Amino acid sequence: MPEPIPLRWDMILPNGQPLRFDMGPEYTWDGMVPTSAQPHTTMSLPNVAVPFPAQTLADILAGINTVKALFPVLTPVGPAERDKLQSIAAGREPYVAEAFADAKASPATVPSTIDMTAWGLVEEQYSALDKSESVLKSLLELMQGVKAVAGDVRYKNVRRYYDYMGGNLDVLPGAQNIHGKISQLFAKQGVKPSAAKKAAGGGS
Repeated sequence: MPEPIPLRWDMILPNGQPLRFDMGPEYTWDGMVPTSAQPHTTMSLPNVAVPFPAQTLADILAGINTVKALFPVLTPVGPAERDKLQSIAAGREPYVAEAFADAKASPATVPSTIDMTAWGLVEEQYSALDKSESVLKSLLELMQGVKAVAGDVRYKNVRRYYDYMGGNLDVLPGAQNIHGKISQLFAKQGVKPSAAKKAAGGGS
């Protein structure tokens, strides 16, 4: 069992969040850091503080452009148009494959409004795109996951930097100007001022 940690007005909590005056009844004067403020240990986050050379980014973007160039015959359709198009409900793909196979095996059952050659090409195209989409989705999920972790680190570093300056405005050279600029940016996004800022006499 870890030792209790006393609350301080200018502290950064173990979970990386700055202490604020509006954090709830668990936070009291002369109290201890509640268990809800302890860092989560159920998920092991990857280390994102690793080199990402410009050439690596260039290679990724070049690879994406290469993939895009493989689809020159496709007509791009925007979200509004996609919503108007028909599609097969999830779980009914076997029905489509069976229907196409039956139509090929029994041409007499196919109406004149269906071009079997075009249908075959569409089936091939759909299958190829479906497989490609699955791979791209897994790549996108990987990128989004790592980006989320990096974003969390960025935010916490900014808050720590901001809160430290807020508690030392009269001591740190240039802190008044920098803290003021960051405060304006936070205010535009609706971020509540930290306890450090309040104690330093800024905001409510």
